[in-house]
Amino acid sequence: MASVRRYPIPHSRLPFINAEVARVSFQGADHLVSSIWGGSSGGRIYFWNPDSGSKGFRVLPDGIPGAYMLRTAADGCLYLGCGNGDLIRYDPFADRFEILVTGELKSITWGGCVTDRYAVWEASPGDVGVYDWRESRLVKVFRPIDTEYPTALYGHSVVEAPDGRVLLAIDVPQARFVMLNLDTMTAESHTPANIRGVGSTTDAFFWDDETLAAFVGGELHFMAYPGFEFMQRIPRTGRGSPGGKACVVDGRLYAHNAADNALHVLDREAEKWEVAAPGWSDGEPVTLHPWGDADVCGVTLSGVALRYDTRAGRTDRIDLESSGPMTAHALCPVPDRKIIVGAPFINQRFWVVDMETGDGEDCGRAAGRSTRSSGSRSPGGFCRAATRRPV
Repeated sequence: MASVRRYPIPHSRLPFINAEVARVSFQGADHLVSSIWGGSSGGRIYFWNPDSGSKGFRVLPDGIPGAYMLRTAADGCLYLGCGNGDLIRYDPFADRFEILVTGELKSITWGGCVTDRYAVWEASPGDVGVYDWRESRLVKVFRPIDTEYPTALYGHSVVEAPDGRVLLAIDVPQARFVMLNLDTMTAESHTPANIRGVGSTTDAFFWDDETLAAFVGGELHFMAYPGFEFMQRIPRTGRGSPGGKACVVDGRLYAHNAADNALHVLDREAEKWEVAAPGWSDGEPVTLHPWGDADVCGVTLSGVALRYDTRAGRTDRIDLESSGPMTAHALCPVPDRKIIVGAPFINQRFWVVDMETGDGEDCGRAAGRSTRSSGSRSPGGFCRAATRRPV
């Protein structure tokens, strides 16, 4: 009988992808927190303090591959919408997780928000749950939330509006704004002319009580609220366009541009973006969040936490060391070299296993990245196995 050989999956960088950044207490001090997608090996949330350099992580409950929604409520707890549709809560004071709702939403949570009473989370295919965190009960599930047809599927941006309603920027195959009234538990969809025919919006937020801003097709649009009347368009930059999860610091809007790897700041009067920090991300997408009165923070796909001091013009970096086993969705044995090459899901990396010794190594990202002028090796760079055995 032929024997079966088993090889352990080598640890590789786990991806911080499509996740939010929130602020929460951890071990008695304020930290930022984001999450990785671990798949079948399990998700995690990572904490870091940009001032002290303190960092740590917690493993999500069994069966939860990751958490895309992270929002802190007035009770100080972190509410997470998960990759299996569950809603869970992390209590930083007791340092434990609690599963609040399971089995109601059955696919990946894409976004959500927390109000002074409710946690709202959206999962494929356009379903939304409303949980009363004060009374510890599920209030309602919308299947789907979109009241127009064809229904939109993914709510990447969910935010509480100034009038107490919740706005869901939901998209694919059609971008829409869905307004959820938490008093009546009813929803109404809107497709203003400036987003009609657009497949998606990458972020939506309130500039002030009467102005909604959204990234639409690579441009930033300002609209009057609550009527969604179009007000102003900020065009693309010369190379690519800022977008994704933006943030406001000291009254100015900052966004990352994946095309030039720079952090940009908006000059709204001049209707253009200006480069605040060139080469900020080393070629990876970044999710942003403010810290204090003057700092723009974020985390890259490979788990490098960034801080840009808007007043001093200085960038600091913290490596969150987010590594672990991640199953491959593609395998390629190379018998003449006695290796097996694996490509994990989502994180755009490869790993190599030596078929003779069973040793494995992370070979870095397949996607392109910029090179630091200092010549220092950026986290997630190609490993020795990739250069020793070109494949």
